[in-house]
Amino acid sequence: MDPIERAAQQQLAQYEQSIQPQPLTSIPHNIDHSAQYQTAEELLQAQQAKRDELERHMEAQLLILRQDQLEQSYQIQAVETLDAEDFP
Repeated sequence: MDPIERAAQQQLAQYEQSIQPQPLTSIPHNIDHSAQYQTAEELLQAQQAKRDELERHMEAQLLILRQDQLEQSYQIQAVETLDAEDFP
């Protein structure tokens, strides 16, 4: 294998490794570990920020759902209009 091919293989292997799902087992420990250094007020602020982020995410998902429903309604109307024009 020539050096360029070897380098390409190494980069591919690194890329494939980087896109593998990472285990989540260490996250709660990290949260607990960092939480002991926070005040109660900081914890409440962090919890509120998480709630706000979740609420924004849910609102965005709801808007996407409404947009999909509207688009589906337009498609149904278009088909019904075409059917009505084809069969007077």
